Amino acid sequence: MSMRLLQLPDDLLTMAEMAEEIWQYPEHPEWNVQQDEAKSAIESAKNLRRIWPLVRLFQWLSPRLRDLVRGYVWEENGQIVGFTNANRQGGAQTWYMATVGVLPAYRGKGIAQKLVAATVELIHKRGGSRILLDMTDGNVPAYKLYEKLGFVRYSSSSRYTATRDQPPPATPLPEGYRQESLDYADWQPRYELEKRAIPAALQAYEPVERSRYQRALMARLLKPIVTAADGYRRTDFVVRTDEGQVVAWAWYETHTQEKAVNQLEILLDPAHDGLATYLVADLLSQTITASPGCRVEIVVPTWMEAVTRAVEEAGLEHRLEMLRMGLLL
Repeated sequence: MSMRLLQLPDDLLTMAEMAEEIWQYPEHPEWNVQQDEAKSAIESAKNLRRIWPLVRLFQWLSPRLRDLVRGYVWEENGQIVGFTNANRQGGAQTWYMATVGVLPAYRGKGIAQKLVAATVELIHKRGGSRILLDMTDGNVPAYKLYEKLGFVRYSSSSRYTATRDQPPPATPLPEGYRQESLDYADWQPRYELEKRAIPAALQAYEPVERSRYQRALMARLLKPIVTAADGYRRTDFVVRTDEGQVVAWAWYETHTQEKAVNQLEILLDPAHDGLATYLVADLLSQTITASPGCRVEIVVPTWMEAVTRAVEEAGLEHRLEMLRMGLLL
């Protein structure tokens, strides 16, 4: 048995191929990783491996990109049986622990705790001051592990899903607002919105700092290469009042892969809840028109109650409740 640092890009593909075996829960089938999710992860890992020489070049040119993926794997008899990976949020001291997984046959041996603890220490050495992660509500062993290592629950969200061939009926944009496309590199509208809209209790763990949103030159140059290789298109837009204040930011991803999962996200200022129905309908319409028959997923933070209602009224199925936990280093 041994633990070692993540070796990129090859370990990413191995991790993706393990996903369906790791994230299966016979007593909670709604928690299981879906086949389209597993397929998307494997294709993404393969695509990243193809362009890895370019990624390495960009990392050499930009130190910030060297924290794109960090983590550890645990091996038994030369086989990976568990892993973690985490990434720095922009240029900030905030990190996000994206995955923690151990094969079912190797659980209960303290492997996950050792992997997470080592990753926390690595992040601390890399100058991180806080770590965030999401976990499925009700996964008691995972919750106890994170709690033991000092993580605290501070927020929650709901994940919704739908598979449709036809977009919903059009919903007009309410009067007094205008919608504008947003370039990936244009970070300021989102920064200004989150500074105003995100509850103060959440900002203790997710501070709205410029360094978390600003895109380094190398990151801006690398982004279109990665998206092209991965076969998806991301579209961002904002909604402003007629006076020019940004009150909503949203994006959607559409994939060229067959049966891929398309993602949506909405950030809405609670003072402008009347936009929720329009935003959900517009995102669904754009995504389904571009990729009919592909599953759509959206994660809605609990504090955005109007968006939750709009998603449920649009007929999306509630899939999971998620807990967000944070650790201050």
